[in-house]
Amino acid sequence: MNAKKILKTIAIPVLISLVPMLIKHKKETTAAKR
Repeated sequence: MNAKKILKTIAIPVLISLVPMLIKHKKETTAAKR
């Protein structure tokens, strides 16, 4: 069960850093389509 804890500790910061990048990318692609 220790591996799950490690995965969670790694996954949470990764998600926090990836989500804004994904949102920015989505905005850029929608802006480019116009």
